[in-house]
Amino acid sequence: MRHENSLRFIVFLVCLLLSPGCQSMRNSKAARILTDGGNAKIELHNFVGAIVDFDQAIKLAPKFAAAYDGRSLAKRRMHDLTGALADAERAVILDPKNPSAWKNRGGAKQEQGDLSGALADYEKVIALDPNYQLVYNNRGNIKTALGDFDGGTRRIPKIYRVESK
Repeated sequence: MRHENSLRFIVFLVCLLLSPGCQSMRNSKAARILTDGGNAKIELHNFVGAIVDFDQAIKLAPKFAAAYDGRSLAKRRMHDLTGALADAERAVILDPKNPSAWKNRGGAKQEQGDLSGALADYEKVIALDPNYQLVYNNRGNIKTALGDFDGGTRRIPKIYRVESK
């Protein structure tokens, strides 16, 4: 009886490991690892290597927003603004509550000269995460470029207020 239960358990484990749900879980974990590697390569200014990692992550888990978000940043660093914006758009669609995706989309728009679009994205970042300090600077720079000098300079006290909490 005990041997029979052990055999059933082994058959259960084999079925579990071969099931599509289990494969999806492995792909998701591998995509996270590849995305972490891509992010590390961005820090090392290895943008081509980062994009390779993000591409592999996306192949394994096509709905993993963080991979699109990371690839968007790497493409921006390589001045592929069209590709960066496309990846940022996909990241925002897949994870609309991720401030980083909105920041990267705003950055791509800003670099393409779409200042009002970038400003709207930075406002969304602040709405999602009021402590995302870098975005206050980005927003202030855009407001200044658009002629809103008062709005542009108000970013500085806000940054200090966030840091002092």
